[in-house]
Amino acid sequence: MTTKSISNSTFLAELMDNQTVDDLREDCRLACRSVGIIRNSYHHYPPIGAVDFTDQLMIFSDGFPEVWIHRYAEERYDRFDPIVKRALNSTKAFWWSDIDESRLTCEERAYVTDWKSQHLGNGLAVPVFGPNDRNGYVGLGIGIEEKIFDAEDLLRLQTFCNAAHLQYCEITSREREHINLSRREHQTMKFVARGLALHEVATAMNLKENTVGTYLRRVYQKLGVDNRVSATLRCLALGYLHV
Repeated sequence: MTTKSISNSTFLAELMDNQTVDDLREDCRLACRSVGIIRNSYHHYPPIGAVDFTDQLMIFSDGFPEVWIHRYAEERYDRFDPIVKRALNSTKAFWWSDIDESRLTCEERAYVTDWKSQHLGNGLAVPVFGPNDRNGYVGLGIGIEEKIFDAEDLLRLQTFCNAAHLQYCEITSREREHINLSRREHQTMKFVARGLALHEVATAMNLKENTVGTYLRRVYQKLGVDNRVSATLRCLALGYLHV
């Protein structure tokens, strides 16, 4: 089984032309099936402070049993899934079966036991990376235990997955609220993020304290927040500030 078809420049260009999440999801599903991947999942992790950040993880899945999909969501297995945990701390794709079970916590072992009882076979864990720490995880299931892809295949699949992730970020960025800070508001937030008090910000900007307070209130209003910490986190998520 060759994976060359889903990593060539023509295919990737077409993938990046998708304008809706549904179209992107369908193209990814078809691409996976064409190379022997029978099930796929995508975990999207918005950065803390982002408009779309919630306690409920956004997960897309195709080809997994409905019973397993519901159980994964209801049990909040995303918190105990050691495959996802390792992927989020990795830079390269790896096989699900490569997880070292001897080093798992009790919750993680319980998850693995339940997962194995579903007889889903082996698969690949692929970390993906996006703008402003908007990262994710892609699971690619092959339904059998044999490792059918070699090292070059893994690189191609990771290229494909990251391209799809970046396009998802692009599509959803158009759907999220666009927030524009003025030059002075941006400057105010840079000092606020450093922990400066209002009078210290005013001194640094050579402005009156009341004026700086006005800028800060405008920032709060634009970001939909009511305190410095939330404003800083939201600005980081939007790319207005950098650590």
